[in-house]
Amino acid sequence: MKDNKVFNSIQFLAGANKFIALPSNNLPEIAFWGRSNVGKSSAINSIFNNKTVARVSKTPGRTQQINLFILDNNVATIADLPGYGYAKVSKTVADNLYQLCYDYLHARSPSRIFLLIDARRGIMDVDNDVIDAMRFIGHKICFIFTKIDLIERNALESLKSQAQGDEYLMISNKSGYGVEDVRKKIIDIINATKDNNRKTI
Repeated sequence: MKDNKVFNSIQFLAGANKFIALPSNNLPEIAFWGRSNVGKSSAINSIFNNKTVARVSKTPGRTQQINLFILDNNVATIADLPGYGYAKVSKTVADNLYQLCYDYLHARSPSRIFLLIDARRGIMDVDNDVIDAMRFIGHKICFIFTKIDLIERNALESLKSQAQGDEYLMISNKSGYGVEDVRKKIIDIINATKDNNRKTI
């Protein structure tokens, strides 16, 4: 699969605030995660050429369930995880979201987790907690530094060093910079996953 036209077709599959309610399939799965005010919804909408795939809100914490989407007629599953960290939600809701994501990390095997980081703030303590958990479980991480149009060029090197050897990409939802790089990475991940699955059959 090489054609970027796959990003022009994405359909909502299911949403759930309890992990047990999420449907499973055998498609390659790619997850998007990040702090609740990192610009995750805007990034998803830009990447998939659709302004309504993920709900964009000025209030952090609006995504309160895991949403699954099917990319281009069963090419892959895209998982949009609720943000962590600062969010205007009750402790009960926050605890439920934490448990939901914890269950996802332990029971699901996405081909890659794109962890979105606000380039203006870099990797924070709350991000490191999530990163440590994912590495402990064995998930593959690819950082996406968002809002890079809002930082000085000399700050880019600092961001690269924070990735600690993991894959990373940089995007600007406003200018569209880096969006094609993310799409190419997604295609590469899907192709690699399918190749590995064929080898194990």
